[in-house]
Amino acid sequence: MQTFFKEVLTNAEITKFQPIKFFTDDDGDEVATLVSVTLKGNENGLVESYDIVHVFTFDERGKVLAFYELSNTAAYARLIGNRAPKFI
Repeated sequence: MQTFFKEVLTNAEITKFQPIKFFTDDDGDEVATLVSVTLKGNENGLVESYDIVHVFTFDERGKVLAFYELSNTAAYARLIGNRAPKFI
């Protein structure tokens, strides 16, 4: 997850990161979060706002085992000049 956020912050400034709703399975070991974000491209100053979904899988101690994001990749690509980020 550190790599994910490092890559995002290399390319854009996060001006809004607001969790909207949380979802969990019956066991609580998988959690999904709907998040409203606004990013500003570092190179071009373009601003994009959209919703993303973060999905986490936890072990019995609460440690994150897996992280998955659903995002508007077209909007993010516009922010970084239509080049593929390293984490894709």
